[in-house]
Amino acid sequence: MPLTIKGVYMNEVLMCLSLLVWHEARGENYKGKMSVMEVAYNRSKHEDYPNNICNVIRQPRQFSWVNKSNISLNKPPSLVYKNVQAAKSWEESKKVAAQFLKNKTNYTNNALFFNTRNLGVRYKITTTNGKPCKIGNHIFY
Repeated sequence: MPLTIKGVYMNEVLMCLSLLVWHEARGENYKGKMSVMEVAYNRSKHEDYPNNICNVIRQPRQFSWVNKSNISLNKPPSLVYKNVQAAKSWEESKKVAAQFLKNKTNYTNNALFFNTRNLGVRYKITTTNGKPCKIGNHIFY
């Protein structure tokens, strides 16, 4: 069944990526937002993860916001309807998600993991060059 936002149809992958950007990178610049989506995409191509982006994002214990019972995985965050800045951030999240689907980037050198810089590298480094990559407030590895 197609998903709609204010009467506009969105495909499921676009919605999943938009939610990922909203929750994980809405305060980041363009490169930071794209990099977060890269991790989900890279995982979808890796044998240890589900083979589609939405299933990667919905996987238990991968993204803290997915585990919260009040989070819907098929509609915009409720704050979007209550706050002008949140609504702008949501529009930006959708825009960069659509751009990513048209032209995938690889700023992270195929990283499978990321977290905030203050947590540092917490798992085995998976980047193709063997080095963690710092982009905005995140570290990708």
